[in-house]
Amino acid sequence: MERLREGLRKFADAISEHPVGYRNLMTRATSFSEVREALDRARSWRVEMLAEGMGVDPEVPAVSIGLHAWTSYVEAAMLTWLELGEPGRDDLVEMLVRALGATAESIEAIRS
Repeated sequence: MERLREGLRKFADAISEHPVGYRNLMTRATSFSEVREALDRARSWRVEMLAEGMGVDPEVPAVSIGLHAWTSYVEAAMLTWLELGEPGRDDLVEMLVRALGATAESIEAIRS
């Protein structure tokens, strides 16, 4: 969990240093197929890393859906955080970590 928190902190720090670039990448640049494909590859890689860290198979539909949804949630939360400027970075990270916990519980409930 600490590795996840640290990764989210670094992500938040990186985008807060380049908010216009991140906003443009996530909103405007996706109209270019090359950018969209690169973002999709990055999302798939994140899902694979999350699944590995959680000890679940990313090929299982419930896992794939849940983790893809969580990564989209993170992206949307980061964009909104850039606009609002709050809560603080660490509170944002904790909210995202808790959301992953809820996602993991939902995945487990479906798989059981």
